[in-house]
Amino acid sequence: MVSERARVLLLLLVAAAGCGEATAEPDGAWVGAWAAAPGDSGPTYADQSLRLILTPLRGGDTARVRLSNRFGAGPLTFERALLGRQASGADLVPGSNVALSFAGARRVTVPAGDEIVSDPVPFSFEAFERLAVSVFVPAPGGATRHFAARQTSYVAAPGAGDVAADEAGDAFTMSMTSRPFVVGVDVVAPRGHGVIVAIGDSITDGDQRDDTFAELSVDADARYPDFLARRVAESMTGTSVVNLGISGNRVLRPGVFPFAGPSLVARIERDVLWRSDVTDVIVMQGINDLALDPQPEAAEVIAGLSAAVAMLKEAVGPNGPPNVIVGTLTPAGGAAGSFGPLYADADARRREVNAAIRSGELGDGFVDFDAAVRDPDDPSRLAPQYDRGDGLHLSPSGYERMAEVVDLSLLQGATLAAP
Repeated sequence: MVSERARVLLLLLVAAAGCGEATAEPDGAWVGAWAAAPGDSGPTYADQSLRLILTPLRGGDTARVRLSNRFGAGPLTFERALLGRQASGADLVPGSNVALSFAGARRVTVPAGDEIVSDPVPFSFEAFERLAVSVFVPAPGGATRHFAARQTSYVAAPGAGDVAADEAGDAFTMSMTSRPFVVGVDVVAPRGHGVIVAIGDSITDGDQRDDTFAELSVDADARYPDFLARRVAESMTGTSVVNLGISGNRVLRPGVFPFAGPSLVARIERDVLWRSDVTDVIVMQGINDLALDPQPEAAEVIAGLSAAVAMLKEAVGPNGPPNVIVGTLTPAGGAAGSFGPLYADADARRREVNAAIRSGELGDGFVDFDAAVRDPDDPSRLAPQYDRGDGLHLSPSGYERMAEVVDLSLLQGATLAAP
């Protein structure tokens, strides 16, 4: 039986083979400009077009797009897919909406459980210039999605037909903050360039909640990996960042919610190991395990993180195995709202996990997120200026602070730029 990893690689190779010399492989390598980890299958779309907005963390001149049916129950057909630049809302910059092909064909059917990558297309964009992937789904199909996208995308009404090529957004009458189908945008970069993968739960995914668990700061691009990408762009050459966080995800067990995906250990192969562009991975995860039933002991979470690190070291790219950095768990002693207060000994177990991380027994190094954002008067809680309002998720300044304390000298992705 072909492994999942081999099957994904085969799909990528088939797609590339259908493009001939347009792949630009002799002159560069494919590097992630943006990525999202899918967690589950959401609503069914039929005879509908979707305009899916994303913010790349690096730019490029030649791009390809990844579409996923990973959690689909059956084959899913995309009649049309295009890549453009967002102007505002569902409107696109005139003249920017470029048709995508798949092994030379406009129409592609993706089997259940699989993903597909488009042929390369000339398409110039800058880091943090918002893009739109527009697709038309003719027949009913459940939507593999990243639930907590924290970015507004748009959907035409059922039965509205194929309006994916329309640059005006008038037909896209509905909006959502999940992001179905699209899971990656790659660009051609010089050989030796690579990406830092940030992987984790809602803290990496960028959730910002108040004490009623309501989402705040949608479309702000204020996740800690966003801030880290800005730092990396200013200070390093040849390296960018992709965010593979999933809100509600856990290290040892499936996520807290149905949309929160398989466990970290279970999803590493599909989310990371196939990539050849990974130079560094920053792992920051475990609070959902410690805080919620069945409440594992700290030793179990430490063992799970150790297993995750060992698996991540298998992602061998041109520069060898990635450098794996483990982040300490940020305080959640003031957690409220739907997440609920932590169990009485959860913080003690969190500190035990953090002690193991700081000891250096996990990964190739660590970043002390905990020390950076905790309240000096009550280390079990976030500092007030970094608490978005629910005692668990961080404010934009909190996520920016997390990015600030990542020691770029620990990263092997590229040589630090000269001062």
